[in-house]
Amino acid sequence: SSAPKESWKWNNPLAGLCNIKGRDRCQEVIGSKGSKILGHISIGDLSLTYFVTITFITILPNYSIGAVSLYPLTSITFVIYSVIWILVNKKACPLCITIDLLLIVQAILVTSSVAEIEFTRLTLTYAVAFFIVYLALIKLKDLLNSERELKSLKTVKEALISDTNIFWGLLRHQQCAIQKMPEHTIWNTKDSSKPTILIVINPHCPFCHRLHKKLWRLSDYNIELIFLTKENDRKAELAAAYILEQFHNRNLSWEKANVFIEDYYKESTSPASWNIEDKSYDILMQHREFCIENNISGTPTVLINGRRIPEQYILPDLEYIL
Repeated sequence: SSAPKESWKWNNPLAGLCNIKGRDRCQEVIGSKGSKILGHISIGDLSLTYFVTITFITILPNYSIGAVSLYPLTSITFVIYSVIWILVNKKACPLCITIDLLLIVQAILVTSSVAEIEFTRLTLTYAVAFFIVYLALIKLKDLLNSERELKSLKTVKEALISDTNIFWGLLRHQQCAIQKMPEHTIWNTKDSSKPTILIVINPHCPFCHRLHKKLWRLSDYNIELIFLTKENDRKAELAAAYILEQFHNRNLSWEKANVFIEDYYKESTSPASWNIEDKSYDILMQHREFCIENNISGTPTVLINGRRIPEQYILPDLEYIL
């Protein structure tokens, strides 16, 4: 794309060296397949590793002058690869050629100034140091890239949450997950002019507790609760059936029903006397069948106007959006 090239031209002080006849030769080479060995190992990363390694070895307390004689073994390898690539692809990179010439001069000066070296020991030391530095630089590069990605994602996330119009626009494009709401839910109002939020919860689900605590007091929406319990979780079934019993058969208010739900989440204690009619268990079974028919298998699940929330959002985001 043109963006990387423009960034190179205006931000890099060597841009004039690379710009030949209006073409950015350096960018063509750096962005080519030849810039990576076997398609994965970047020549740029290896070059940076080379310079960091020789700097590190030079400043070591036990630094030996013989170590510098090993530098050309690496640098000349880069030079040979670079020259062969330029000849084969017929693309000259002025910056690359300049660096190649400097490496050749370095190799000549080093080899002419060193007499004898302990070749085996120094070669092993240099190879180990080069490998360690390369791994460290690759790890640092990955961390920096991850940090940039996180900052970018955070910016996008903040924009998604702060603009509710984006949320409602994406929601309208979601496929309607359900055609008909269950008949017996726990609800606050039945106002057709308000959006309807269906929350599927389990009395033993801590994530359900956090979501329920944030959403049940919303007054600008129709809120409906249904229960989805595991078949073998008798205690959760009793708690759900008891709440349904109190709401539908004992005329328990929306507020009191949700206060009981909150208390149960905190204490997980059962009332002294359940007195649950079979009808409440039937309603609980209807909730389970509704979830099966509509592919709802986990809790908490939230449907707004029969649609699942867009994949760009997670459930805690609803606290800020709604």
